Amino acid sequence: MKDTRSALREISGPLSDFHIKLAGKHGDVWLRAFKKFLRKEDPWPELARVIRDELKVWKTIKLGTGLKTADDFKEAINKKGYLLGDEASSVLCSQDFESEEKEIEVDLVIVPISRLGFSDDVTLDRIHDRAFCGLGLDLCPPEVGPQLLLQYPDQPNDEWLFVAMESIVRPGGSKFEFCVGCHDLRDGRRGLHGDFIEPGLQWASDFKFVFVKPRDKFPVWKTIELGTGLRSTDDFLNALGTARCNTPSEASDILAKPQFEISSKKTEVDLVIASARDLGLTVENPTLGQIYDQAIELCLDICPAEVGPQLRLQYLDQPDGEWLHMAMVPIGGSDSRLHVFSVRKNISVLWLTTESFKDFHSCPRATDRFVFVKPRRD
Repeated sequence: MKDTRSALREISGPLSDFHIKLAGKHGDVWLRAFKKFLRKEDPWPELARVIRDELKVWKTIKLGTGLKTADDFKEAINKKGYLLGDEASSVLCSQDFESEEKEIEVDLVIVPISRLGFSDDVTLDRIHDRAFCGLGLDLCPPEVGPQLLLQYPDQPNDEWLFVAMESIVRPGGSKFEFCVGCHDLRDGRRGLHGDFIEPGLQWASDFKFVFVKPRDKFPVWKTIELGTGLRSTDDFLNALGTARCNTPSEASDILAKPQFEISSKKTEVDLVIASARDLGLTVENPTLGQIYDQAIELCLDICPAEVGPQLRLQYLDQPDGEWLHMAMVPIGGSDSRLHVFSVRKNISVLWLTTESFKDFHSCPRATDRFVFVKPRRD
């Protein structure tokens, strides 16, 4: 029985993480990969090799360079002597094409379809999903298309790059995406073209796409240890008392619940701090579920419950006035509410407390800061 309980504790964190991924935006992709795993097939063919290569940044370009309108881009392209295809010109004039208000840099990578693990022709949706879920890449803002043309003057004559972006719908319902390269049928000049995205269109494995490689928005804030030898609720309460950390009844209650699981072996976890706004959520009152979903979309993980008391014990120099909530699977308390651990310091007193929620649809305060796990890349 003891071994069974230990095994269940080991898988509970990954299992809850997987459940959230299945319920997220790319749940169908994760489900397909899981079915392959159960068949003892590689769920992400060849992606390990790509990840080992660390997807080195190919080119960094600037957006928001002062070109605001379609006419601004057309004039800049014409001055350089580049070709602007009719379809690309129409996309530039679309209301869905926007340029950045302020100058920013974006890091780009080139990924041939074959390196995403596809050997046969494949649809665009699957290409995007594989790049996002398997490699953590982002789609390009539409502005990348014309800016790449303008900032890549030494492009080889035989290179043709498709910009991975949300398709822009032209009048009539046709969808187009940008591509940059030399069109042999149009006087051999480099140019910006619009590629028609026909529903169900299959792409050959030798085509190359440009994606954005996100910069590290969430650097590791703190590394702590789990499985430090504290085996029971009493062990944690005694350690907290020795460290002069206050533990109110609601926190003690959660520590005593069977859902509070303790690592059987010592391991390190890297932690980051992020609020709903840091995660890019713009809704006024995001729910707890939305915050977790968004964090996982950004390649962060929820915390094992043990992170709460371990962080309290290993963060004794916490600044006065700081209050951090653990992004963890909430544990039902004796008050019939869901609780997550919180660590705070108030008037020089260290606390391990909890924040309670009615359910996953509850809305934390917009300024609340959560602690997530940042997975390590093997």
